[in-house]
Amino acid sequence: MGNFHRQVIQHVNIKLKALTKSVVSNKTVLLRVDFNVPIFNGRIVDDSKIVASLPTILWLKENGAKTILCSHLGRPDGQRRRTLTVEKIRLYLESLIKVPIVKGYGPTGTKTVNIIKRMGPSELCLLENVRFDKGEETNDDSFARNLSDHIDVYINDAFGTTHRAHASIEAITKYLPAYPGFLMQKEIKSLNEVITTPKKPFVAILGGAKIADKIRVIENLSVLCDSILIGGGMITAFLIASKKMISSTLIEKKEVNIATRILKSCQNIELPTDVITSKTISQASIGTLKSDNDLASDDLIVDIGPKTIERYKMIIGRSNTILWNGPLGIYEYPNFSNGSYEIGKSIARSKAATVAGGGSTADLINKANLVERFTHVSTGGGATLKFLEGESLPGIVALER
Repeated sequence: MGNFHRQVIQHVNIKLKALTKSVVSNKTVLLRVDFNVPIFNGRIVDDSKIVASLPTILWLKENGAKTILCSHLGRPDGQRRRTLTVEKIRLYLESLIKVPIVKGYGPTGTKTVNIIKRMGPSELCLLENVRFDKGEETNDDSFARNLSDHIDVYINDAFGTTHRAHASIEAITKYLPAYPGFLMQKEIKSLNEVITTPKKPFVAILGGAKIADKIRVIENLSVLCDSILIGGGMITAFLIASKKMISSTLIEKKEVNIATRILKSCQNIELPTDVITSKTISQASIGTLKSDNDLASDDLIVDIGPKTIERYKMIIGRSNTILWNGPLGIYEYPNFSNGSYEIGKSIARSKAATVAGGGSTADLINKANLVERFTHVSTGGGATLKFLEGESLPGIVALER
């Protein structure tokens, strides 16, 4: 992995074109949205991404735009898969906004073009899953050019896909004037403020499965934050690195090596002093409370303990900026969810600026009915992580052209 460098990379001068009424009025607009939502037994189980795009969709309708919605769903690998059609999403969106939405084909081709031609001002159409065409994920220029056929303006409101150099995200901007939607603007503004002008004290709560997935985020935030509170699957590696836990049969050595380098470089890492452990993971599994220096090599850490929860709450309570990325335990199982929900409620009660990101974190906040009490809950998973790492995201760079 090389040396661990404490060098912060910041997004500061992201310059996007202003989205105004004159840009879209009586124009045909291709609106890239992120409707990649979980569907179980034919039912949408989390509509937060759809709801987040409504302000842009409704604004376009109000201003007379002919709006062509474009999204991916799942990983069809360039093939038409009946299980990954966006038809259920189209019907669900119709029920939300009480407006008919034309069923699209394609996402490109003669049928699609004819539908667009027949549409009038303020009408909406949802194209079929853009990933049904293999040109999408290969960022194919000819596919992007076909996608832009009979379109006047491109708007990207799919922040969750901005880390992908795909045709409907990146190549499309070569053929159409490109603008950010209102959700995109909010995502960039909220996340950019956190890593450029946070009000101190600034605390980050980081969970998730592996340190390797978070090393660049920790590297970036360690310079900015007053405290970084560690939870989730990363706990084990950090406790071994800090000599609290002798060893673990459940973790790779490289994870411990990364944790060791981080602890040597960063003085603001806070680790749990008590945890919940289990030998098995199931709905029926019961956790055991243990201190950080009383762990066996086959103990699976599934949550943070009560003393750690109270200490983390105290740090959160005196903070003015809070960033949360990743659950503190295996929150999908009720017996291992207490730490995540307690910390979530503590953040929600805070008067600080509160920003949360990551698919699991957003899901947890939704389940706890805490969304309205956060300053911003990002719709991005991998895109949010990449942004916090200081990475240039292809979808945002394309909008800056």
